Amino acid sequence: MPGDDDHERVELLAEFDIAEHDAEGGKTEHRRQIRRRAWHPAHVLFLLLFFPLLVILVFVLLRPPAPKDFEIAESRFRLAGSVKISSEPTTREYFWTVTKADGAPAGARKPILRVNGLSPGPTIEANSHDRIIVHVTNGLDDDNTHGLRQNGTNYYDGTQGITQCGIPPGETLVYNFTLDGWAGTTWWHSHTNTQHTDGLYGAIVVHDQPAATPPYDGGDLVLLLSDLYNTWSPLLTAEYLSNTDVEVSPEPVPDASVINGIGQYSSCWSVPEEDRPSCEGKAANPDYFTYDLEPNKTYRLRLINAGSHASIWFSVDGHSLTVIEADGTPVEPQIVSSLQIHVAQRYSVLLTTNQTAGSTTKQAVNAGDNGGNEPQEFWMRSELDKRMFAYENMALNPLALGKIRYRTPITGSMPPAPSSLDPADLPSLDPLTLNPVPALSAPPTSSLLIHTKFSIQRIYTHEWRSFFDYMSWEALPDGQASIVADVAAGAQEDGLWELPGDQLVARVDDVKVVDIAIDNLDDGDHPFHIHGYKPWIVSEGPGRYVPGRSVVNTTNPMRRDTFFIPAFHYAVIRFVADMSGYWALHCHLTWHMANGGLFQIATLPSRLNQTEFPEDILRHCAMAKGEV
Repeated sequence: MPGDDDHERVELLAEFDIAEHDAEGGKTEHRRQIRRRAWHPAHVLFLLLFFPLLVILVFVLLRPPAPKDFEIAESRFRLAGSVKISSEPTTREYFWTVTKADGAPAGARKPILRVNGLSPGPTIEANSHDRIIVHVTNGLDDDNTHGLRQNGTNYYDGTQGITQCGIPPGETLVYNFTLDGWAGTTWWHSHTNTQHTDGLYGAIVVHDQPAATPPYDGGDLVLLLSDLYNTWSPLLTAEYLSNTDVEVSPEPVPDASVINGIGQYSSCWSVPEEDRPSCEGKAANPDYFTYDLEPNKTYRLRLINAGSHASIWFSVDGHSLTVIEADGTPVEPQIVSSLQIHVAQRYSVLLTTNQTAGSTTKQAVNAGDNGGNEPQEFWMRSELDKRMFAYENMALNPLALGKIRYRTPITGSMPPAPSSLDPADLPSLDPLTLNPVPALSAPPTSSLLIHTKFSIQRIYTHEWRSFFDYMSWEALPDGQASIVADVAAGAQEDGLWELPGDQLVARVDDVKVVDIAIDNLDDGDHPFHIHGYKPWIVSEGPGRYVPGRSVVNTTNPMRRDTFFIPAFHYAVIRFVADMSGYWALHCHLTWHMANGGLFQIATLPSRLNQTEFPEDILRHCAMAKGEV
């Protein structure tokens, strides 16, 4: 099973080595003179009671502690200006090693997948048009820089079974691509099975160029928000796919929520007995991810839902949030109290540090001393939306808390309203009201409509599977990738094709405007994500899409790569199919990806005959087939 111990490396690059070394020291011999004495029954009773406690104490003391990287320094997520925003293209090179080690991000120990010993992993920060080179040495199965536009380098999209065959144990793959006109906030994560559920993800921030004067003077702060499972995800996947006795699709329910890898978990009765002392200690003295800020500054918070299943509500006590970006698309500013972020969606919001304790409905965590000497603290709240869960997890703590901390603003130097409005008087974000800037209207008509239906059904084996139309995706049986096997070769004309091997493929072999309509026939809400493109959302509403009758908006509709379809609703996306390759479109709830909720879009597949694939990818595919 992917992720098992025989598939893992322990080597770390020396420059990122966080292994702890015992200090050398001298040895002192101690001699004790032991005096014989008679044993009293009370002494025997004492030993009978004390010895088990001693064994437990020794076990706890000798058990290695949770890795210290969960005492996460804010500097890892604060963009400190080391990347100069410039129109001059730059090559940025990274060396990553993927390993697995135990950790306790919220208090309960679990296996964590890491890059260079870290989870969340390193942030990639660059300018639009920069060249990115990432050397990934992988002891697991795959890692990818998914989420970026790969024009001409589809094989680096990082989707196992579609654009590559996975990185075998001990092998290295070098991703080499150019940020072709893309800018904004996104993230990288493993696209193999459920690996990103166990911590294999990180942020990507791409700046516009040439740089415009930013509407903030405090800098950029990354906040990776996620649900957390205390159980190793391959075990959860196996249980989910084999659970045939329930009447609803039993997606695993998380145990906690985390902010930049830190959460608070107090249901220690639910963890293995040997882990309870450390869990209880963490629950009694919890960690909080904290940003130390300056007063009277405006910061850009780059929010990313890097979770597996839950939508997340985000807010900061006592502060309004001004939304300025969604999934890499700049939008007209909207001032809100909170916003809901669906899995894989990203937002940028502005926050101004101009509040004083007692000036808003919610009080500060620490009110400071009102003289500016001691900083005041405010809660950041990242709360899982429990309405998405199929059953109740009694051990769940849906709320992760973090802190922002700054000294009391000096009277008279505070920025002007509206940033100082009481958030209690403000609405939550309605994503249907987002307006991209600059305005960019969609093409007035499309040349091809791909109309599909999404559902979750129980099949003849009583397993729950996700479907687009009547196809539930599985990787090709010989471990191959669609792009290498060219699975669309069996499609004679443009349209949606059911091909051998459970491959549902939309073939588009000319540059044209394409509409994809998805009817969500499930009784649950789903975030859908398209690789490679950032389409216009030209229609959405209740029921099913009816061409010619459903309302279509082409006047500056929202453009984003992850769009949300509520239960029994539909959405239509429109894009210009101008990049050769195989692109996945899937539900981004991890468990629905694991049970088949994906289909592929093969755009300009005839041009792939002229593509020279990287030698590493061809070798890895040959290894998957057992030819090497």
